Amino acid sequence: MKFSSQHPSLSELTLVTRQLALMIRAGIPIASALELLAAQKHSLPLQSGLRSALETIVDGGSIATGLRRAPLCFPPFYTTLVAAGEHAGILDQTLDTIAEQLEAQRALRSRMIRAAIYPAVVCATLAAVVLFLLTWVIPTFEDLFAESGVDLPLLTRVVLQASHYASHYWLVGIIVVVGGLGLLLWHASRKPETKQTLELLTSQIPVWRSLLRAKYVSECSTLLAALTRVGIPIIEGLSIVTQTIQSSVMRSDLLRVRSEINEGRSLSAALHESPYFPTLFSHLIEVGERSGQLEPMLTKAAAFYRAEVEQAIDAIKQLIEPALIILIGVIVGTTVLAVYLPIFQMGELAGMR
Repeated sequence: MKFSSQHPSLSELTLVTRQLALMIRAGIPIASALELLAAQKHSLPLQSGLRSALETIVDGGSIATGLRRAPLCFPPFYTTLVAAGEHAGILDQTLDTIAEQLEAQRALRSRMIRAAIYPAVVCATLAAVVLFLLTWVIPTFEDLFAESGVDLPLLTRVVLQASHYASHYWLVGIIVVVGGLGLLLWHASRKPETKQTLELLTSQIPVWRSLLRAKYVSECSTLLAALTRVGIPIIEGLSIVTQTIQSSVMRSDLLRVRSEINEGRSLSAALHESPYFPTLFSHLIEVGERSGQLEPMLTKAAAFYRAEVEQAIDAIKQLIEPALIILIGVIVGTTVLAVYLPIFQMGELAGMR
């Protein structure tokens, strides 16, 4: 699920959902519950969404219709589950289910962010150290090397040239790098084909590929299980998951799966031909379809692939730490070697004299 500054945070939406379920279970009318929630200190988008739903209910509409008027706050799976819960008379239980899904997504996102903080801090520190060496330390040796008259090794000449560019054009370099990344991300957000190309490129990294696949399969399983639990047909459920899932590559494949089911194929058969859903997942779905226990099997599959995500995150952390240590060693070692090679040559010349 993708949130921006126009969306409430996952934790905020989860809290409001649990509070609404608690109020309904306590017998408070929905209109009164929404009014109480809207009066609390929430983000402006969420307050606007709650007031919009309240106005719809006061005018005689359903809560799901009101929530659909605020799509930036309440995604398709949220409003569809609410509508199903209203129709079945189990709105409080449905809201608890929604809160569980939101909490699971929030926990997974937090885990991934925490895993990314350490390498990001190390890389930022390393970049700062390299910039300091090139702009302040290396130039102090340049005059010494020029006065010595020795022929500088290739490595030293390369480092001195890099120091020259860093000293004079470091600001331009930062602007180019940041601007280029910003332009690429902006273009990817505007052009689905660019975003899909970036996803395909990043998904070629072995461990990262396993992490992304497990993450998206877990999300699809979790949402489909929740939708199936409240009686949403699988075709409609796939449409909702397609609108909710963040990966454009997975979204395209889900559209293909939905199209094949419309033509009469089973869910497991359509998934079996997918290059993005693991074979084990399609076999689990097949067992669920044959036994009439599709929802429990989807729930088990979601838990299994959620555990795989945890394992992939741990594996990435174990790989990143030694890789960063090696990178730091190579950069520092190269810089030191580039500085000391001419000094050794100067010492040899002095000894010969």
